Parts: sequence; structure tokens; C-alpha cells
Amino acid sequence: MTIFKLAGILRVADSLDRSHSQRIKAARFRREADSFIIETPGVEDTTVEQLAISSKCDIFQEIYGFEVMLRSTPV
Repeated sequence: MTIFKLAGILRVADSLDRSHSQRIKAARFRREADSFIIETPGVEDTTVEQLAISSKCDIFQEIYGFEVMLRSTPV
């Protein structure tokens, strides 16, 4: 079970740098109802990362029961 939990977290983390450009320098995490929100201050366009999260977060959703959402927030 520990391996599955870590794999879910790692796949979400890997999605945050899917373009390999290290655009997301900081992130804030919070839980909201049935969602796990990842806020990325100062990054306006997170389309590539959102697509990666949508395709790679299945293990995270199964293990933790939260839908992963990426939100851009002003600095």
C-alpha cells in the first residue's frame, strides 16, 4: 500500500513539470471537498501540466479519493 501511495504522489509531481521547462517554481496545496487543489502562483498557462495531471493521476484518485485540480493564482 505504501508503494501505491508514493507512486500516486510521484505521478502528480511528475505532471507538474511535464514540459521539462521548470516553469512551476512554487506550489500551494489544499483540500476542498472531494478535490485536491494545486495552486501555482505566477504561472498563467498550465495547459500542458493540466493535461498531464488528467492522464496520470488515476492512482492518486484511487488511493486518496480526491480529484486533482491545477489552478493558476496571481502572485
